[in-house]
Amino acid sequence: MKLKSLTPTIIKIVAFTAVIGVLTYVIIAILQPSSDGASSERSAVFSDASGLKPRDGVRSAGVKVGYVTAIDLKGATAVVHFQLNDDVTITSNTTAAVRYQNLLGQR
Repeated sequence: MKLKSLTPTIIKIVAFTAVIGVLTYVIIAILQPSSDGASSERSAVFSDASGLKPRDGVRSAGVKVGYVTAIDLKGATAVVHFQLNDDVTITSNTTAAVRYQNLLGQR
């Protein structure tokens, strides 16, 4: 086998590795919690927060406005701490709920 016959194969492997590397970077950048703009730490108490984990998105009217930072268990309740964008208004009538995001049970 000559080196000339290996050159196209090596070029294809390098190109494939580069494309996979770029796609992996893009996917990781999309999935990381957004930290653009000012945000503040908030918390809410839930009787059932099973399936919820840090870095899960916080949504208002279907739009991502923050992300979960920590979950603490206190007796029979769970205190969920989350970062919330400062442009989101929280009033005395605002309620929070942990909902299923898809049919697989992700919250």
